[in-house]
Amino acid sequence: RKFKRDRTASEIERHFDRYVFPIIGDMPVVDVTADTIRNEVLSVAYAGQHVTQRNAVRVTLSGFFSWVAVPETKRNGWPANLVASHLHGLTNPIRNIAVMRPPKAKRGSPTTREKEALTREESQALYRLLKACRGDRWADAVRLQLLCATRVSETVLAESKHINWSTRTWKVPAEHSKNGTEHTVELSDAAFELLKS
Repeated sequence: RKFKRDRTASEIERHFDRYVFPIIGDMPVVDVTADTIRNEVLSVAYAGQHVTQRNAVRVTLSGFFSWVAVPETKRNGWPANLVASHLHGLTNPIRNIAVMRPPKAKRGSPTTREKEALTREESQALYRLLKACRGDRWADAVRLQLLCATRVSETVLAESKHINWSTRTWKVPAEHSKNGTEHTVELSDAAFELLKS
């Protein structure tokens, strides 16, 4: 089967090698039930793993059962997975297994995202501390990040040719941005002065 990204194929292979084959690799596919997957495969995959990883294993298995049950067709209309033709129409047991959700924070306690983000007061205190270290390359880079809300890679890879001094804008090239698209950052007075120094 072809995948849009090579990484997808390697992730699927890793999921099967680590979580599926060692546990149910010898079991006929028609004998695999939702309980088997939930209690044997996913319980191992879930141990010590982040919710995202657990759900990735679930998605891999769901894709496998969907592929077995519904034949892919070639251009001439013949099924591509003829080896498993006797399994076409097999019920996907993953449908009976709910997607894992991250645990909700207890009332009054911060969520994970809230723990990761700085409060306004913390941001201001950090900015004052960094300003006191003016001239230090890394302190200035973090200060610029705070002023412009840019990513680490965008900030440390910035060059003077990316700055338009007359319009007070910073053009972040596509190769420096996370999503691969060029974007423009409007520079505040403080950011502009920092870049000029």
